[in-house]
Amino acid sequence: MQEAFRRLMAFLLANSLMEDRQLIFITDGATEIKEHVQRYFGFRPYTLHLDWHHLQKKCYQLMSSALKGGKKMKQEKDAIERELYGILWTGNVKGA
Repeated sequence: MQEAFRRLMAFLLANSLMEDRQLIFITDGATEIKEHVQRYFGFRPYTLHLDWHHLQKKCYQLMSSALKGGKKMKQEKDAIERELYGILWTGNVKGA
């Protein structure tokens, strides 16, 4: 991980890709990645985003624990899930 971040830093610096830009990291949410981003890029503005697969997985887990019930609830849950994913796909996390 350390070597990957060193190479990323070298690439960005060599190609002047850190000047006047905010960095965006799309990750699986692992703590180790967050720590390395902070360690190597904490001096620059950056944001961390959860990748689509892990965002869907997290939402599914939260909805499963929040919406429990029988067959009727499953239909409602599926409808809510479709609407939620549509909102998330456009990047509207706060709206979701």
